[in-house]
Amino acid sequence: MRIATPLLVLLLLAVPARAQTPGQCALGQAQATLDASNVFAAVFNTGSLFFGNALTNGDGYLVPRFTGRSPIFAAGLWVGGRVGGEVRVAGARYTNFNFWPGPLDASGSPVNPADCSAYDRIFAVRLSDVAAYEQTGTATADLAAWPVGLGAATVDAGGQPVVPTSLAQTIDLAAGERPVVYGSQTAFWVMNDVGNVKPGTLSPPIGIEVRVHAFVTGGPEPDVRRASFYRYELVYRGATPFEGGRMSLFSDPDLGNAADDYVGTDVPRGMAFVYNADNDDEGSTGYGVAPPAVGFDLLDGAGASSYFIGGGPGGTSDPTTGVQIYNFQQGLWADGSEMRAYGNGYAQTQGAVTPFAFPGDPVTGQPWSEVNNGTPTPVNTKGDRRMAVSTPAFTLQPGESRTFDLAVLYGRGSSNLASITVLRGVSDRVQAMHDDGSLFLPVPEGPPPVVVLPGATSLVSPADGIDLGTVNSVLLDWTPALRADLYAIDLSPDPTFTTDVRRTSSSLDSVRVYPTSYLRETLFWRVQAVNEDGAGPFSEVRSYTATGPYRPEILGVDERDANGNVIDTDLLSSLNSPTTRPPTYLVGAQGAASNSPSAVIGRLDFNGYLLANAPREYEIRWVDAATEGQVVLNRAWDRTAPGRAFLTCVETGTVVSNTAGPANLVTTPAPVVGGYPRMPFQAWEIEQDGTERQVHLNVLDDDADGCYSF
Repeated sequence: MRIATPLLVLLLLAVPARAQTPGQCALGQAQATLDASNVFAAVFNTGSLFFGNALTNGDGYLVPRFTGRSPIFAAGLWVGGRVGGEVRVAGARYTNFNFWPGPLDASGSPVNPADCSAYDRIFAVRLSDVAAYEQTGTATADLAAWPVGLGAATVDAGGQPVVPTSLAQTIDLAAGERPVVYGSQTAFWVMNDVGNVKPGTLSPPIGIEVRVHAFVTGGPEPDVRRASFYRYELVYRGATPFEGGRMSLFSDPDLGNAADDYVGTDVPRGMAFVYNADNDDEGSTGYGVAPPAVGFDLLDGAGASSYFIGGGPGGTSDPTTGVQIYNFQQGLWADGSEMRAYGNGYAQTQGAVTPFAFPGDPVTGQPWSEVNNGTPTPVNTKGDRRMAVSTPAFTLQPGESRTFDLAVLYGRGSSNLASITVLRGVSDRVQAMHDDGSLFLPVPEGPPPVVVLPGATSLVSPADGIDLGTVNSVLLDWTPALRADLYAIDLSPDPTFTTDVRRTSSSLDSVRVYPTSYLRETLFWRVQAVNEDGAGPFSEVRSYTATGPYRPEILGVDERDANGNVIDTDLLSSLNSPTTRPPTYLVGAQGAASNSPSAVIGRLDFNGYLLANAPREYEIRWVDAATEGQVVLNRAWDRTAPGRAFLTCVETGTVVSNTAGPANLVTTPAPVVGGYPRMPFQAWEIEQDGTERQVHLNVLDDDADGCYSF
């Protein structure tokens, strides 16, 4: 069997002439499916990819193919630039598509401006179709009609490129001509931006004819089998140079569950990518534990990448005009403002100006990325993202064409961030194949991917229903499962796992979990093995009861005014601070009066005292001033002086501070009993058996100024 070789240069059939007038063509309805590898990809001749006709629910791009999981909701081609200084754009997102079927003629108009339906077709040929023709002489409809005249790559019997002589020319199989099948299956179609008035962008025509070869490879390399490839040839039919041109891939990457995505850019690789914000892509559409990362790789290099958010503020929202699309293509915001590497990148005064969205490495936590945006709160809120990756700027003279190659890549590692590392390795492999030409070589289609789910696992320990008492951690153990890459572990107080499910993962057949401090809780648990093809069955369900270790600390202390209204919830936060001045506290011995000097057991670090006397819980109880004869203090403490959590002068009742105190300070001195002012709260310790004991706090005039701090 003769093997077709890549056609690297396509010749133009006609020279450009006058400016174009939009035709009256109807939007194309053709679609085809690439499915000769471990990818299912639906393609359309409207400029859209994976989204159109009846495929509008994240079902137009599936990888791995038989898992039913999709990383992309929609994608599509954007072309923008200037003609005579005027911005002209062809691009859309989910509707109002800007491309129509068929080529442009010598005048830069559709062949039939009133009706483009004759070209409303996508031709898809497998290498196996060619082999079958060689053996039987019977050709599939698309093979027999392979449109040489429209620019579909074809070679003659000697393996040389066929130069078309008319638009209507089709392949001559009997004469030995063969289609160039890149990889294992190639789809070809042609479209233009002059077929009608562009809805949405309302841009005048650029005069662009776009010839597309999309392909997949079903060969032995798993990384390549999970990728798809798109060769766009832009043929410029205008009469005036097309300047500042950019070709972009718009994408709405819903990585399984769309609600927890992040995006980034690998600038050296020319790749924008999407990854999961955490290590569990939950939900019925999610990829589960250790979700993959997916990249949109411009194999000839990228000049910009942008992201935007539906309904986002200002210029961060979805583009609605051609100018806004072109701004995003240049790495600007929709309103034309510059993107800066700080925060969300919009309307920032800090950070370097950059045309690339989130170019920092999230694997290492490098700014500027979604896991480190450079701000005091560096982690972005996860959610739905849209993005575009664009070529560097180019100019097309009348009659000139340029070809760009794009890959959609998939990588899955042992965690959400490890998947980015795997994806980069896939990019490097594909880039090398692109650069040496082997990516375009024909590859006999291998057997259909076999879905091999992992086997079952059984729980080993702890024993079902056991009460472990007070423990620092619990080791969960189970039997290994066949073909398992990871294990997903569910824990819940609900035996049906319908509420409060806590999911973790492990690459081993055990994991250590940590009970909540103070809490005695019965948890149910189960384990599910996971590999790239999906998840295996759940194990049986077991339960255990454990009490979390006591980690004593003062909690729930608030400050109230004389009417009992809470005015501050952090009154005793300094009790657990090692920097509080003084660093030691006087603690009354149990059972002795707090005003008895003999009751003082030493100057102790209060938090250290709590820890040393664990396991106990401690709580603060506010003392009612009316019944206990103590003073409820209103702001009678100083937050501005480090270490002075509370100051009151017994002699004068004035607040001592390194700075002026708030105007609403109440200077009524605390009642003095036995030389010590009394506090408007009590500290209690609670034993595990429920026994309660009061901890007596004393104050100390630590610097002999007549004022006491606790």
